[in-house]
Amino acid sequence: TESSFPHFRREQGKKDPGLAVIIVGERKDSQTYVRLKHKAAEECGYKSFQIALPADISQEDLVEKVEECNNNPDIHGLIVQLPLPKHINEAAVLNRVAYAKDVDGLGPDNICSLYTRGKEPMAYPCTPLGIITMLERSGVEIEGARAA
Repeated sequence: TESSFPHFRREQGKKDPGLAVIIVGERKDSQTYVRLKHKAAEECGYKSFQIALPADISQEDLVEKVEECNNNPDIHGLIVQLPLPKHINEAAVLNRVAYAKDVDGLGPDNICSLYTRGKEPMAYPCTPLGIITMLERSGVEIEGARAA
């Protein structure tokens, strides 16, 4: 059961998975989304790290926070909540998320893997994957279809 997952992992001598979400600024929609991610992670027995940063943070300081998460052994997955404030280059920040911790699949290695035949990305971007899953479960034939 879901509630026994953390207990089972500890019995096996394994650490609970850790998910960190970095949110910059105070957008209500982003705060709601991050709150739901935190709740879902806790329900699954994950450690959840919420890192709230001010909207006026410099890009350099944000990248430094990403690097801290990359180097933290208690964090196994990292999400940088988008959008970021206009003064921050989103691509530059996402490019610094470690490949193995790129939960959203938005880093360059994961994106490249999506377009390389025979190579599986570490993670798939969740919105497109959710749409494809929904279409497949609904019996919609995707192969050969054309979007209008």
